Amino acid sequence: MMRKVFLAAAVGFVLTIATSPTVNAQTLNEKSTLTVTEPIDVAGVVLQPGTYKIRVVEDVANRNIVQVTSSDEMKVYVTALATPRPVKTNEANPEVQFTYFPPVGDSPKSLRTWIAKDTSVGQDILYPHKRAEELSIASNETLTSYPDETTTEELRTVPLTPVTPDQGVVAEQKTEQPTMVAEAKPPAKLPRTASRQPLLALLGVLSLGGALALRLIARHLA
Repeated sequence: MMRKVFLAAAVGFVLTIATSPTVNAQTLNEKSTLTVTEPIDVAGVVLQPGTYKIRVVEDVANRNIVQVTSSDEMKVYVTALATPRPVKTNEANPEVQFTYFPPVGDSPKSLRTWIAKDTSVGQDILYPHKRAEELSIASNETLTSYPDETTTEELRTVPLTPVTPDQGVVAEQKTEQPTMVAEAKPPAKLPRTASRQPLLALLGVLSLGGALALRLIARHLA
C-alpha cells in the first residue's frame, strides 16, 4: 500500500516539473518592448513618444488584463482589457507585432492588437464604448467594448458588448427650416373717382335746353 502511494506521489512530482518550464516560458513571452515614435491611444489613454513595456498580468475566464508600464516597469501608464486572439497563419512571425487602428479625427492612431514574440495567441485591446463606436465606424468592423468610466477593479467582471458601425453613426442633424416671412404687398389702389366730364356735358345739355325754351317763349309772346 505504501509503495503505491509513493509511486503516485513520484508521478505527480515528475508531471509538475515537466509542465512548469512550459508555463513559465509562456508567461515570460507575454511581455514586449513598445517603442512609441508618435502619440498613440491605448484603451483611451494617449501615450507620448518614448519606450514602454507591455505585458499580460492576468487571465481570468479567458479575459486578459494588459498593462503598459515604464521601461523599468516601475510605473503603470495603462491598464487595459484585452481578449486573446489566436495568431493566424499569415501573421506567424517570431518577432513582436503591433497593429493599429488609423487616426480618427483629431485622435491619434489606436493600438489594436499586440502579438508577443514566439506566441500563438495575440491580444486584442478593448476600448470604452464611446471610443469603440468611433473606431468601429472608421474600420467598418464590429468591435467589443465595455462601459465608459469603468475602473481598473471592474475590468475583470465588467460586461462586454458588441459595437457595430451602424450603431455608432451620429444622429442625423436636423436642419432648421427657414422661417417664411410674408412679403409686404403694396396697398391696393383705390378705384379712381368718376370723371367730371360727363357732369359737364350734362350741364351743357341742360343749359342749351334752357336757352331753346326761352327763345320759344319769347316768340310766342311776340
